[in-house]
Amino acid sequence: MGVVGKTAVFRLQCYFSAKEFWMLYQDAEMLRTYATMMQLKQLAAIASVLDLMIDDLVG
Repeated sequence: MGVVGKTAVFRLQCYFSAKEFWMLYQDAEMLRTYATMMQLKQLAAIASVLDLMIDDLVG
């Protein structure tokens, strides 16, 4: 995981408890939906970065 990924993960952990974070981390789409619902534009952007990172790891 690159520096951008580590920064994104750190920022996400500031918003959520460890359990919540892990559940959301498992599903980037759910994270993006939650972020949009809460109108957390920065968080939605981080979710998109996470999604790209996950695609890189899986794809």
